[in-house]
Amino acid sequence: MKTPISILFLASSVFLFGCSSLQNVDDYKPMPAATADANTTQQHFSEPIFSTPKPPIFSAQSTAEGKQKKTNSHTETAATNKDIWNRIRNGYQLGTPPQQAAIERYRNQYVTHPHLTKEILLRGGRYLHFIVEEAEKRNMPLEVALLPMVESAFDPFVVSSGKAAGPWQFIPSTGKAFGLTQNAWQDDRRDIIASTRAALDYLQQIANRFDGDWLLAIASYNAGPGNVSRAIRRNQARGLPTDYWSLSISAENDAYLPKLFAVADIVRHPEKYNLTLPHVPNEPYFKVVRLPSQISLQQAAELAGISEEEVKLLNASFKQGYTSPNGPHRLLVPVAQAGHFHERLQTATLHKPRKVVASNGQGQYTVQSGDSLSLIAQRFNTTVVALQQANGINNHHILVGQSLTIR
Repeated sequence: MKTPISILFLASSVFLFGCSSLQNVDDYKPMPAATADANTTQQHFSEPIFSTPKPPIFSAQSTAEGKQKKTNSHTETAATNKDIWNRIRNGYQLGTPPQQAAIERYRNQYVTHPHLTKEILLRGGRYLHFIVEEAEKRNMPLEVALLPMVESAFDPFVVSSGKAAGPWQFIPSTGKAFGLTQNAWQDDRRDIIASTRAALDYLQQIANRFDGDWLLAIASYNAGPGNVSRAIRRNQARGLPTDYWSLSISAENDAYLPKLFAVADIVRHPEKYNLTLPHVPNEPYFKVVRLPSQISLQQAAELAGISEEEVKLLNASFKQGYTSPNGPHRLLVPVAQAGHFHERLQTATLHKPRKVVASNGQGQYTVQSGDSLSLIAQRFNTTVVALQQANGINNHHILVGQSLTIR
């Protein structure tokens, strides 16, 4: 069993709604948050390429000033939302939870590891503006924008023991129900645009199921709406209250909302816990660039003038190091580099894949310098054991130029 600290280191919409509505909301299975160690969560980390200079970090003084008063003035609203954290705070709707030891315990885990907490929030900075925009379109409480920190530590590559994947930790069946493509080339559970829209559509459906009770909706996202419904019926039969805090759902779920409230409290009062939030501008970090055809992520990085790691963090759904041959022919690129990338695309000869993927999901990959079985397994969304079994390997030794079967 993971220690509590290890938990820290993890965490078209109309079409999607139509797909999911074919199934009764209570029938969806639980989607437990992933846990991971520090090596897993930091493996894909690099500092985002924000398009604005980094001013002094959010401070206690600016927190106090932001709380003095609120008006309907457009000027004051713009100033209040000068960074993404203020915008999120201003959209909180879940209220103040009852004082519980669990919230304090999980908050202390983040507070006592400030460097790692900042890294996770900074990684989330790539995605937060998009998530907030989508949540606001649905009039959702903006605490939900922080759920990927609890689910996956904003790591789009993390996979749970239950095969949930991506920043929102969709299990395969629920992902498919919400239109998230999962094949040999791509896994849209890891795509920030597709998975965010699917997750928020799902949350909205659950909230509707529970008459707008967002605490029950968020708990259901983790535990499954059916389990929450059964917990409510048990309390009703005993004459007990049926609010979230009165329910007994599951041991994991008992920690789920307290973790979210712990993160939300840190974002609301960073100075209270002697934390400095990373500077994340209240503006889009990435832009969608249309592609003429399939392209390798390595070549895309070269054309955009950014690291391959950055391209992968923004386009985590592509499993083979290339965009999908059947589309979508688009790539997410930091806003500051999008124009340059689009211009260079016009005259570039796009690279073809070295790895041929069969219809059954298997394919061949040629080992490159710097590769390891763990890196290859991660790249193609498989496991080291599966690679060893598919290729008759009894150890971790591979050679440059060696052809591996991927499945």
